[in-house]
Amino acid sequence: MKEGGILVGIIVAFDRLEKTPSTTERSPRFSVVGEVRKQHGVPAVSILTLSDIIEHLKSLGTEDDLRGLEEYR
Repeated sequence: MKEGGILVGIIVAFDRLEKTPSTTERSPRFSVVGEVRKQHGVPAVSILTLSDIIEHLKSLGTEDDLRGLEEYR
């Protein structure tokens, strides 16, 4: 790194569980966080994920919000 630091890991505050675009119709799509981990060669961990929020909303019973998040995922 330019300033002399060493990257040892990445912390993601909120992982929306997005996937990378596929290059062909049949090519696999990988998680964006996984690709960052692979590209930089360091661990990447998430504090909160979209799945965590969906699970919490299930316990609250707000079906409209839950349906929208499930469609996003």
